[in-house]
Amino acid sequence: MIDIGKNSNFFKRNKVNIFIILIYIILPLIFFKDIQNINSVIYSSGDALDYISQKHISLEALKDFERVFWNGYNNCGLPFEDSYFFYPITLILDLFFPLTLAFNLQILLHYSLAGIFMFLFLNEYKLDKLASFTGGMIFMFSGLMVSNKSTSMAQTIVWFPLILLFLEKYRKSRRIEYIFIASIFYGLSFFGHIQIFLYGSMVILLYILFYTFIYKGGRNYYFLLSFIIFIIAILIDGFALIEISYGISSTLRGTVDKAYEFFSIGSLSPKLLPILIFPYFFGSKHPDASGIPHFFRWFGQEDSLAMFIYFGITTIPLFIFGIFKKNKHKYLWIFIMLFSLLLVFGRYTPLYELMYHVPFFNMGRNPTRNWFEFGLAFSILCGLGFDYFIKLEKDKVRRIVIGLIIFLGSIFSSFFVFYAFFNSRFKDNIINFYRPVLRFAYFDGRDIGEIFQESIKLTNYSIYMPLIIIIATISLLVLVLFKKNKFIYILIIVFIFLDLYAYGHFDENNSENIFVPKEKIKYSQDLEFLGNKDELFRI
Repeated sequence: MIDIGKNSNFFKRNKVNIFIILIYIILPLIFFKDIQNINSVIYSSGDALDYISQKHISLEALKDFERVFWNGYNNCGLPFEDSYFFYPITLILDLFFPLTLAFNLQILLHYSLAGIFMFLFLNEYKLDKLASFTGGMIFMFSGLMVSNKSTSMAQTIVWFPLILLFLEKYRKSRRIEYIFIASIFYGLSFFGHIQIFLYGSMVILLYILFYTFIYKGGRNYYFLLSFIIFIIAILIDGFALIEISYGISSTLRGTVDKAYEFFSIGSLSPKLLPILIFPYFFGSKHPDASGIPHFFRWFGQEDSLAMFIYFGITTIPLFIFGIFKKNKHKYLWIFIMLFSLLLVFGRYTPLYELMYHVPFFNMGRNPTRNWFEFGLAFSILCGLGFDYFIKLEKDKVRRIVIGLIIFLGSIFSSFFVFYAFFNSRFKDNIINFYRPVLRFAYFDGRDIGEIFQESIKLTNYSIYMPLIIIIATISLLVLVLFKKNKFIYILIIVFIFLDLYAYGHFDENNSENIFVPKEKIKYSQDLEFLGNKDELFRI
């Protein structure tokens, strides 16, 4: 018999959490401009089209009881080298919905899961609900998720706050079932992007080591039992590991020489760090977008997708408060954030050469994927910082806020100093400074100085929007000097959402129906020839 009274009490106790989870479900619907066309456009481009085609092949094989993870249309047939075909959530969606709709639904779902899981983890740190909600919102709408929304990376990224949640529950209660639950979700995270899975595994290991040595009593006991998570995950993923390792060994990626040059491809030069404040400072990855006066060609270093990362300007004050918060937890996340930033720099730091000798870690490439650990830590520190801001006395808040106003004001002023020098005789010196880390593939021999000058015009979205956000953040901080109440807290959350929306919604501009075929393939003479032959042919 169902106890209605107990269910009623559960909803009463958790009504705030349930309301917040509903908000997380609704927010992604606001982010996508084509939500009304969810079944007729694809919320991405590029590799996403490859994923959809491979899913189609895999699903057709599944229906015909053939080998599911074999691509018979590539060369003379090759196994798939990725693990995302094993991923239960997208597999279920793919089986019950048309592929375009299923693809878009899984993107919306993983945005929501990113926020919900981070919220629950921060709740376990006993933060204020508004602080936990804000940390989750920053995680779900940061450039980390926006840039990887349609890739298998998102399928791995979202689970790590939930894994950390159950590790934290185990740390507090020593109830072994929490380790087994964490192991299940850790095993599930493998069915996405293997490189991100390895980076997340590094975070879990650092988490266990940190709490093993920083708290007294039963240290080895905690470490050994927590370490079970890795063993159980190997058992869960055993079949997939065999299938994928065979796939990788059969492809070019499995045979390529793992030299340091390959390992460090895509390292972020520290010279490109302005993208953390001005995401489109070096152009954009959307050459065909329209309606916004913006320079639409990426001329920065390496792959534009990996370089486009944004964690907000309005989030900086919360991050600073997180640094000041008197809390043991912060030291772990500060270390992870700084360590991952050095990894993002790749070949530009000696650390990455050392990491080249670490087994498994050295199997990947593109160091900018370490933005994952950075974004995870940054979101947690913002949550800790907002909690500190809410609970701190007004007089102590005022001192930090004045420092923040000066700091953000200096960023605002620094741009105009840079802009003045760029338009003066120092222009050539600035160009020569950046020249080694800029690429010119799309510009038909145009002078990089001319391109750069066009990119940093004050009328460009890439410039005026961050400057507006800085001014709005400073104005909000000035208001904080006079008032500190729930209205201000809600206003901060709204400003952060609009800040991340300004980047994320613009990035969503690539969800166009041009990526969906408007008509069927015409029946050409080539197809007629193939149709009349019983033999196997390849195109």
